[in-house]
Amino acid sequence: MQKNFGAANLFRWCYDLWSEDWQGARECNAAALMFTRGKAPHCSARGELSSAGAPRKLESGRRQSPAFVAGGVLTTTDAASAFEATRAAIFFARNPGLLPDGVRRGGRATEVPPMAVEELTERDELREFLVQDRLANAYLLGNLDPSYFQFCRWYGSRDERGEIANLMLVYRGLSLPVVFTSGRGEDLPDFLKACYEVVPERFHFHVLETQMADLNSTFEVGQAEAMIRMGLERRHFEPGVRDERVERLGHRDTAQIMALYEHYPDNFFEPYQLETGLYFGIRDEEGDLVSIAGVHVVSEAHDIAVIGNLVTHSGRRGQGLATACTARLLEELFERVSLVALNVQVENAPAIRMYENFGFRANNRFYEGRWSKAAERAGA
Repeated sequence: MQKNFGAANLFRWCYDLWSEDWQGARECNAAALMFTRGKAPHCSARGELSSAGAPRKLESGRRQSPAFVAGGVLTTTDAASAFEATRAAIFFARNPGLLPDGVRRGGRATEVPPMAVEELTERDELREFLVQDRLANAYLLGNLDPSYFQFCRWYGSRDERGEIANLMLVYRGLSLPVVFTSGRGEDLPDFLKACYEVVPERFHFHVLETQMADLNSTFEVGQAEAMIRMGLERRHFEPGVRDERVERLGHRDTAQIMALYEHYPDNFFEPYQLETGLYFGIRDEEGDLVSIAGVHVVSEAHDIAVIGNLVTHSGRRGQGLATACTARLLEELFERVSLVALNVQVENAPAIRMYENFGFRANNRFYEGRWSKAAERAGA
């Protein structure tokens, strides 16, 4: 197989084959990647580029779909070639005046194809990408755990090496789905536009501060809350004297938990989260819950947890109840994992001080808020 093609040849082949169909070029790359990763039937007809820049025909009896032919012929043994072909095609589509001599123009050469986005399912590949910043990606890492993975749909784009460049998680384990984004920021606007059709009609979003402008330009999210992601490692945690008022909560307490959370509509609590055994609370003299601390996700397999749903009745604040519940929660968590993350509003100075007293330190800023297609249409 001829592998070291020049950019002009790559473009000529990619463009001529799909001169009326950019979608085909994207399918070509998807097929090529499937071959090189062993996820598609083997194709024995590798062939070479002919002098005219078109692939030779496959052997008789082989699959004949154009995407399959293109991927198989060009990149059965070289995934990078597929990405180089597309990069060259997009470059010349954006810069038609730089087309090399002998390369014809036609069809829709001046159009830029949408970014290729694929659904990702390999947990090992996702983990390898996410551990580059465990705290910033704490929710996403935790959701790799089987307890949460069933509620997840992962979408990604790839760079020229075939590695994940941008990632979106749509988590449907809550009454309102949550959308998380992660990535290096390159081509993020194109990635978000390509994901528009796969996001739910309504969702809550978590995006890094550096990604907020791109998200807003695509989804017109409007209002969003500035947040801080904080983290604490087990080796920096010093347990204090246990407050005997703190008790473990379970399903028998669901009604009182929901009653307290009614005063905090932005909570992310669902009764199934009690099955973790990691919700703790304090009651008042009448036996009503007045303070709660719990978890959003916890994964021993991925050695991380995110605490949340921490609330205290407005009439009982300033009494150390939240501190007592959080201390007990952290004691239990650090018997299971070595890293705990949390979110706190930028303007919530009392909560930030409490977390810093436990040893939490800020890792990054991000924004969270809500969006719906109906609201976007109404504002159009």
